[in-house]
Amino acid sequence: MNVLRGVSLATVLLSVVFDYLLAFGVLGLSGMFRNRIKNPSVAFVAGASVGIFLRFVCHFISGVFVWDTILAETGLNWAGILYSLSYNGSYMGPELVITCIAGAAVCRVLDLTSPNLKKSL
Repeated sequence: MNVLRGVSLATVLLSVVFDYLLAFGVLGLSGMFRNRIKNPSVAFVAGASVGIFLRFVCHFISGVFVWDTILAETGLNWAGILYSLSYNGSYMGPELVITCIAGAAVCRVLDLTSPNLKKSL
C-alpha cells in the first residue's frame, strides 16, 4: 500500500510552507506584548500564547491538506480534520503550558525590562 498515493506536488509545497515557513515564522509575533504590558511575566505569557496558538493553526491547516488528500479515496475527509486537530493538539497544548510556566518563572528572575539584558545578568 502506497501511503503517499494521490499526494500532489502542490500538497507537498503547501505542507512545507505551512509546517515550516509560516509555523515557525509566526513565533516571531511572540514579542508583540513586550513593551505594551508592564508586567514582564504577563507580557511573556500573552505573547507566547498568541505565537504558539498561531503555530498550532499553521500545523493544523497543513495536516488537513495532507490527510484530506490521503483519505480522499476512502470518503473519510472529515477524518483528516479530526486527525490533524488531535495530533497537533497533543503536542502543542503541552508545549503552550510548559513554555508559559517556564517563561513566567524566568521573567520573575531576570529583569527583562532592562534595555541591555546583559547588565541584568
